[in-house]
Amino acid sequence: MQSIEEATTLVGGTLGGRYRLTAVLHRGLDTVYTAHDATLDRPVVVKVVARDADAGKDVERAFQREVRRLSRLYGDTVCRVLDYDVSGPDDVATGLPYLVMEVVEGRSADALLAEEGPLSPHRAFLVVEGVAEALREAHAEAVVHGDVKPANIFVAPAPGDALTVKLIDFEIALADHRRADRVEAHRADPRFMAPELSTGDADRVDTRTDVYGLTLTLYTLLAGRPPFEGPTPQKVLLAQLRAAPPPLPGPPDLPLRRALDGFVARGLAKAPAERWPDVEAWRSALHDLIYTAGDAAYAPLEPPAGPAAPSPPPAAPPAAPPERRRGWLIAAALVLAAAGVAAWFVLR
Repeated sequence: MQSIEEATTLVGGTLGGRYRLTAVLHRGLDTVYTAHDATLDRPVVVKVVARDADAGKDVERAFQREVRRLSRLYGDTVCRVLDYDVSGPDDVATGLPYLVMEVVEGRSADALLAEEGPLSPHRAFLVVEGVAEALREAHAEAVVHGDVKPANIFVAPAPGDALTVKLIDFEIALADHRRADRVEAHRADPRFMAPELSTGDADRVDTRTDVYGLTLTLYTLLAGRPPFEGPTPQKVLLAQLRAAPPPLPGPPDLPLRRALDGFVARGLAKAPAERWPDVEAWRSALHDLIYTAGDAAYAPLEPPAGPAAPSPPPAAPPAAPPERRRGWLIAAALVLAAAGVAAWFVLR
C-alpha cells in the first residue's frame, strides 16, 4: 500500500478512472488535491487519506463506516462528499483510499480577517451560526470535526447582508489507528487546539471539543486574533491548558462585551464538562445573547479610530504687558526654561 509521502507525487495522475489530480491544495495528515472529474466535466477536490500499510480488514471496515457517515451530511453549510473508493491497479497508484468532495466557493474566514480585520458581532454571529449548523448535522451522525478554526471555514456573500458559510476538512479519524496521528497533526497550529487535544487525550474528544473550537473561532472573528498566542508552540499549548482568555477588545463598560466575555469563558473552559454539552446548547445561549444585544450587535466592539480632530485656530497674541510687569515675566520665563532643560536631562 502506498504511503502518504508517495501520495504527494500523484499530480497529473488519475484515480478511479475519472479524477485527474491537477495540483496539491493542502498537505496535512492527509493530502488534498484540486482535480477534474472527466465523467461529469467539472472541478472537484480529492482527499487522499493516509493509512498504515499494515492496516487490517477491521480498520478498513471502520474507515468505510466513517466515510458513509460523512456522505450523509447534505446540509448547505457542509462541504459534501461526492464519492469514495480505494485506488486500483489501473490508477496512478494502488491501494489509496480517497474521497471526492465538492469545490467550495468563497474565501476562508482566515483570509477575511486578514483583509478586513475584526468583524462586527453581527457578522461574526452569521459565520458561527453557519458553522454551528454544520456541526449539529455532523454530531447527529456521530462525526466530530475536531479542528474547527477560521482556516476551515469558507464564507461568500449572499443576498442582503447574509453570508454563505461552509465548514470543510472533516477528519477521517475515529478509527483507533488514526487517533494518535490526528492529535499530532493538530500540533501544527496549537492556537486552535482544545486542551484534550493538546494533552494527547484523544479518547476525550467529543462534541464538546467542537464547542471549544467554535468558541475559539468566535473570539478570533471578534478580536482579529486568537485568544491564546505566544512566541513558541509550547507556550501556546500551555496557555490552552492553564490561561483564561483575555477580555475582548472594546470599552469594558459595554454590556455586549461583558456578555460576550462571559460566554467565551464558558465555551473555553479547560474541562469539557464545564462547557456547553453540545452545539445546540451553545447556539441557544448565543441566540439569547444576540436578542439581548439588539442594535449593539451591528457595531464593532471597538470602533475604528476616526480622523484626528482639527486643531483650533491659533489664539490672538496677547497684548504687550505693562512695563512694570516685564521684569517679573522675564524672570519667570528663565525659571521655566531652566526647569525644562533639567527635565530633558532627567528624561534622557
